[in-house]
Amino acid sequence: MNFKDIISIAAVITTTVVAVVSIFLNHRSNLKHQLFLEKLRIYKELMVIVSQSTSQRANREELRLRLI
Repeated sequence: MNFKDIISIAAVITTTVVAVVSIFLNHRSNLKHQLFLEKLRIYKELMVIVSQSTSQRANREELRLRLI
């Protein structure tokens, strides 16, 4: 093996490692984003329940069920 072959192999290995790490980080970022959106959805639902519970016409049984 000469020097050019070693450089080529190192370039291929480096590229492969960077691609795998990039895929892993992208997947992790996507999971974090999905988790954030789910937390946001739950928070919004809780705020709707809290705001409805302050109303005089609120159906208390329905609010309890939604909260659970």
